[in-house]
Amino acid sequence: MTIKEMEEKTGMSRTNIRFYESEGLIQPNRRENGYREYSETDAQILMKVKLLRSMDVPLDQVKAAAFGEKQLCDILTELEAELDRRQAHQERTRLALRQLKQAGTRILGFVYRSEGDTTQKKYQGKYGR
Repeated sequence: MTIKEMEEKTGMSRTNIRFYESEGLIQPNRRENGYREYSETDAQILMKVKLLRSMDVPLDQVKAAAFGEKQLCDILTELEAELDRRQAHQERTRLALRQLKQAGTRILGFVYRSEGDTTQKKYQGKYGR
């Protein structure tokens, strides 16, 4: 298949297709006229690469799996652990945000001191009291 057909089949740009070719992930044959001839296997590989990259799997990990240097299952397990760490961090951050909102920004010292005092008014945030 031509690069145009490969673009249509995979949803990737020709720049991305050629990039992954330069990285050794696919190896299209060449026609007599020098044009690349992509195979169905090339398309399947690119679709897998696209899926993994959409899940933020780093390219070096994608290549390690493609070249048999690392098991895909191990890569996915590591990705899942990283997602768990991120989720736990987000939950802690949300909890801290809720606590700050409940306490108001008084705990940071951004409160009105008096009607006439404008020195700290400009720092009062959305949740200030």
